[in-house]
Amino acid sequence: MAHVTAVGALLACVSAADAQTTVKIGLAVPSYGPFAPVYAAEDLGYYKENGVTAEITAYRGGPAAQEALAAGAADIINFFPPGVALAVKKGIKEKVVGIGSARPAGWHIVVMASSPFRTIADLAGKKIGITAKGATTDFYALWAAKRAGVQIETIPVGAPALIPTLKSGQIDVAVLNSPLSFRLIVPGEGRSLVDLGKEMEPTLRLRRRLSAQIHRREGRPSGRARI
Repeated sequence: MAHVTAVGALLACVSAADAQTTVKIGLAVPSYGPFAPVYAAEDLGYYKENGVTAEITAYRGGPAAQEALAAGAADIINFFPPGVALAVKKGIKEKVVGIGSARPAGWHIVVMASSPFRTIADLAGKKIGITAKGATTDFYALWAAKRAGVQIETIPVGAPALIPTLKSGQIDVAVLNSPLSFRLIVPGEGRSLVDLGKEMEPTLRLRRRLSAQIHRREGRPSGRARI
């Protein structure tokens, strides 16, 4: 339901636009389950009913979607709030208009079942596979390492290569979203070291705290994300 709400936010954004306005929608990655409502809305005719022609593009990670938004190649994207906070800090004129989900449900930091690692603290100096630098997977890996008080090395391999490189031993652990995380955890091939959906605080709260820290450091009044 939360992701349907996000689609509703998109339709609300363009409700006052002219008939059949084209809206370029950017998704961070292809084949990510929680993005299904974006495609379902098109199949069910919701965009057309609201006078919208949707052009949906799946990019190779959140940073690529963020770049598309900044360049005008996308009108609206799905990206997590701390990433938006950093983009705003760099001067990008954007704002949060809807929330897909408050917590990263289905996201796990995963090792193979045979791995000797049991906690994030065991990963000091180890290689953690992520999709790309500055991507959601990168932020989550760094967040987990900071919380555990260890230094890690993030290795950008791209979403399709996360599981193969983990299985081959090229990386020690991977940050995986659903359904990738469940492909290893459900059959018992992999183990979850951190269930990010349970361990992380709601990302909008994190975004507001990051934004407040940025504003205080730069001597500006704190702002609030527009939801």
